[in-house]
Amino acid sequence: MRVTITLDAVDSKFPGGTVAGNWRIEARNPDASLAAEYEGPDPTTDLNLTEGNSYTLRGWRLSDSHDTLGSVAEMTGFVVGGDLVVISTASGIAAKSWPDGMAAR
Repeated sequence: MRVTITLDAVDSKFPGGTVAGNWRIEARNPDASLAAEYEGPDPTTDLNLTEGNSYTLRGWRLSDSHDTLGSVAEMTGFVVGGDLVVISTASGIAAKSWPDGMAAR
């Protein structure tokens, strides 16, 4: 089944002389073996994955010398299925306390 994977990209600063290369996207099986991969100029790709199987998806930017630039995006437990819908779920929470009578900053 065709699965479109898109990395959210943000601008980051690196020392002068750093040359950005391609994007790398991987789909790995539960045993960590590589199921499918993409390396190319776009932060999005279509991979052919088996319906019903669960994968860990990872993606990152490469330098010209194939070093990782910035962070690695990862999604675990992605199940391929034509009848699945995307629903936003909580991925983190933050809280801050303020003494009584003090305004939040």
